[in-house]
Amino acid sequence: MKYLILALLLVSALFTACADNEKGASKEGSEMEYTIKKETLFDGSVAIALPEEDVIPYHEKAYKYLSKENGKVHYYYDSSIKNPGVDTVISWSCTHEDITGYTVEYGVKEDFSEVFRIETTEASIALNNLYKDTTYYISVVAHGTSESYGVKGSFKTTALGPRVMTVDGIYNVRDIGGYKTDEGKTTLQGMIYRGGQMDGTYVDEPVNITEKGIDTMLNVMKIKHDMDLRGANEQELPQKSPIPGVTFKRYGFSGYNTQVDTESGKENLRAVFSALADPENYPVYIHCQGGADRTGVLCFMINALLGVDINDLIHDYEFTTFSLYGTRSTTSGAYLPYQDKIRVLLNKFDGETLKEKVENLLLYAGVTPEEIASIRSIMLGE
Repeated sequence: MKYLILALLLVSALFTACADNEKGASKEGSEMEYTIKKETLFDGSVAIALPEEDVIPYHEKAYKYLSKENGKVHYYYDSSIKNPGVDTVISWSCTHEDITGYTVEYGVKEDFSEVFRIETTEASIALNNLYKDTTYYISVVAHGTSESYGVKGSFKTTALGPRVMTVDGIYNVRDIGGYKTDEGKTTLQGMIYRGGQMDGTYVDEPVNITEKGIDTMLNVMKIKHDMDLRGANEQELPQKSPIPGVTFKRYGFSGYNTQVDTESGKENLRAVFSALADPENYPVYIHCQGGADRTGVLCFMINALLGVDINDLIHDYEFTTFSLYGTRSTTSGAYLPYQDKIRVLLNKFDGETLKEKVENLLLYAGVTPEEIASIRSIMLGE
């Protein structure tokens, strides 16, 4: 109960009113270990090692935080963690010595009708940016000088926490979808991503998306709209997105200082949520500088509007702790007074639930019922 009360400083105070097994496949950087099952197909020439447990594609400390009931995120902070994403390594072996290479296909459809395909001479691959709470099907074909040999299998990713994204050159990127709502639905993944800036510096750390990162944005995340929450008063801001071919707009969202008692404050909210109501803008990449505070508040509001549980909202906000941008805690630290501003703001509006309060705030700011309905329809796949 103590944790709940403290966590409500972010917003939830609102609710006071209302075949062989072997150990191995440790994932570099996370220290996680999985029990491995070996599955073979066809003539037994190829064996693939797959995790039996749900795959945890992020750092072990993040996993411990998410797994701990009422866990306090600052206890798990580690300044060496700049990005929490950890590759999932899948390996295989072949009894034949004349193998010249492998074709690997993986995807979420059991019939392999939609797959990522990799050609390699190595006997393993490292996967990242996997959907959360999802079964993946994988096929490995070993090409010999005269014959080919194949194996198929599957593994599942965890439902715990956010879908963490690895985008080369930038930090704190994750998908805000994949969460259960109060109506028993699941918000769609691959629609709204949140993260840090794509060009600039943070303290003395250069932050610049690489060509590899841009390729991830275009071909994995398929970003269409770059939603930059930074304001016009922030110097040397880019005038266009580093991602070619996407639409770009700067919104000047105030984050913790969001106000609805001024016309400019209302205009900011209307602009953001009007953009989110347009299905042509999806998938969207939302960011400010660190993707922590302005981005954190906005994504909190979006998922609250969708009916995501308060514990998931808090976990998503606090997950920034496992990035370059440092601790964001709802139970202690420098950000509590800022979080309290949002609590006070939302408490001005009627509603027995956080979902209702956010909706009433947006309606007061001039976001239309049709726009709210459109956001829900987009994110719930209706």
